[in-house]
Amino acid sequence: MEYEPWTDELNQWLTENYVDLTNREIAKRLGRSMTAIRVQASRLGLTKYPDDISFFENWSPESAYIVGLFAADGYAQVRPGKGVALSISQKEKEILERIQGLLGRGRLYYIHQYDSYRYELHSRKLYEFLNRVFGHNVQAKSRTLQWPTVLDEYLRDFIRGYCDGDGHVSVNGRGRPLIRFYCGSEDFRDVLMDTISRLTGIIGTTSLAINDVHLALYDGIKAVCLAKWLYQPGDVAKPRKVQAAEAIAKTDQDRIRMDSVTPKMRETFPGILSRFSRPTADYLMVV
Repeated sequence: MEYEPWTDELNQWLTENYVDLTNREIAKRLGRSMTAIRVQASRLGLTKYPDDISFFENWSPESAYIVGLFAADGYAQVRPGKGVALSISQKEKEILERIQGLLGRGRLYYIHQYDSYRYELHSRKLYEFLNRVFGHNVQAKSRTLQWPTVLDEYLRDFIRGYCDGDGHVSVNGRGRPLIRFYCGSEDFRDVLMDTISRLTGIIGTTSLAINDVHLALYDGIKAVCLAKWLYQPGDVAKPRKVQAAEAIAKTDQDRIRMDSVTPKMRETFPGILSRFSRPTADYLMVV
């Protein structure tokens, strides 16, 4: 079957409607086969699902959070001839549904073998963007992850995303608040701690877990302040972590160590630390 040549008018109509209509609908309206539609769309450089990553390129608290969660629990799979798949796996479905809603694309499905959910997005542009942000290939990144290039105004969101993925937020059985970050890369952990210290004055301690996992630890009044800073009303975050952070913030610190509080902490968290700053409150401080 022969068709009339593609005129400028037909090409313009195809360009304007290719994304919104199915190939079957387009073929019916133009009186052509779906194969002819696909061939002409390819000639015009049209795609059904444009690889638009402006959500990430125009940084926001939400995009920084997602990049942080990807840094902790994300995976990049480059498949020659089949594109790039980026995914984030979680036990909780809610946060992945929130991400899917923010991006307006990608698919979410349940993995029975691991009793978890996975959000998957196919985007070579996003993969290349993440490579630039982290300064290296983000495939097999668990032991090589480096600190990303993120503006200061979005670092809190990035760190919260990482904490939601590879962090532990709780009050232990003795009522001691604790926030712990698990890092496969020692370099990443060190910059994480330096960044928290620079922005809040909170200085953590380090440890080494099994399988050479590097830990950044914050307990007591440090955890209280960090929980208040990381998890604030309106933030994108896991509901479970928000509840844990709220529990930490409510713990009553009757006494704190003098060397736990820095001048920057007093400046950043006056509402928490003011009662420990008065001369009459010296008895609350322990050496």
